[in-house]
Amino acid sequence: MPKITIDAADLKNVISTVAAQINPPKSGGNTLKWLKGIGIGTGLLGAGAYMAKETIIDPAVRAHKIKESFSDLTEKVPQLEGKDEQQIKDYFGVIKTFSPRSAGNPLVAGHLINKMIEFGGIDHKIIQDLATIEGGFIKPNLGHAAAEGAAVSLVGFPTRLS
Repeated sequence: MPKITIDAADLKNVISTVAAQINPPKSGGNTLKWLKGIGIGTGLLGAGAYMAKETIIDPAVRAHKIKESFSDLTEKVPQLEGKDEQQIKDYFGVIKTFSPRSAGNPLVAGHLINKMIEFGGIDHKIIQDLATIEGGFIKPNLGHAAAEGAAVSLVGFPTRLS
């Protein structure tokens, strides 16, 4: 996953902007209401950030990894050199469809493609294996995941809602 870096000046600007928006109450009577507002806002921000990560960032990163993986196939699995390129593309497409995570790893994808070439095609067992591999990575329902992201931002540690 690509790393995002923020320099100290940008971080200071973000913190001061957020601090200016918080405006704590001066009287004690409104403190509880203010804290509730901050908590709800933080929870919504956490849920929104988690949903953005799951629906925008992760798919984009996965697509990039898959693209890089395809270009690294013959380097990682030399047995594929000299094989029919269209057949390799077709089999890679099958892997990408049934197990995008496997497609993102050139070593795994390359060996699966080599297995398909040696077998002479695709059978139900290979498709079942791909689905099983991908099934181990299935995320919970996005609504539960968003609620979980909000809970983590509020209480500071993971909880399980599903």
